[in-house]
Amino acid sequence: MKRHGFTLAELVIVIALSSVVLLAITAMMLSISGYSRARSAELEAKSEISMLEARLGAWFTGFDSVVTEAPIADENTLSFRVAGSDGESGKTVSAVFNPKTGVLTLGKADGESETLSSAHLSDVSFSKSTEADADPGLVRCTVTYRVDEKTRTYTFLLLKRSENAQ
Repeated sequence: MKRHGFTLAELVIVIALSSVVLLAITAMMLSISGYSRARSAELEAKSEISMLEARLGAWFTGFDSVVTEAPIADENTLSFRVAGSDGESGKTVSAVFNPKTGVLTLGKADGESETLSSAHLSDVSFSKSTEADADPGLVRCTVTYRVDEKTRTYTFLLLKRSENAQ
């Protein structure tokens, strides 16, 4: 007699194997999705840092011709004096990072300010080189950022080219 259909044991085996294959495919898709999300956040953070570096560098060197003394770096603040309109030492301009809000405020000579914010920055600190022969216009900027529960740092240098910054 010819047999038509499947036995219960055959159906159980096929369902079990199908479940294993589907679970493996689902786990792989979730893994790819998690990696993609983490990679996207990392690229976003690096883009924000690159923009911060470019804007902070432009702000810093924008005062080259009017700086009257070497920059002062103190934790989350970078400041220096700029010449007033009469050529005398005028006001102090500062870049200040607020770790609570993640906002960097760049002061301007006219008393106005510009703000830069980031979703990933947790700290921006400034320091001067401790070497005796270091350029007095050289400032190290260290950016700390968090992506996927991991903290990373990125450091770049700012250099005043003005001969007045001695």
